[in-house]
Amino acid sequence: MFKLFHIDRLPGSQMYLAAVITLLTLLTVFFAPNADRLADRFKPTVKNAFLTVFLLFWCILSLSGVSSFLYFNF
Repeated sequence: MFKLFHIDRLPGSQMYLAAVITLLTLLTVFFAPNADRLADRFKPTVKNAFLTVFLLFWCILSLSGVSSFLYFNF
C-alpha cells in the first residue's frame, strides 16, 4: 500500500508511516473493548469449540515445518 499510492516518494515518508501506525494503535488502545469486556460477552458454542480445535491442530501441524534462522553478524 505504501508504494501503491506513491507515498514512498514524499520526503519523510517513514514518518508518515510511523504516524499512521501510532494513530491506529492509539485508537485501538483507547476505543477497543478490553479483555474483561470480551470475556463477559463470550458464550461457549459448538462453533467456537470447532474453531478452537481447528486452530489448535493447525498450530501443532505448523510446528513440524522447517524454519531457518541465519546467525549473521552476531
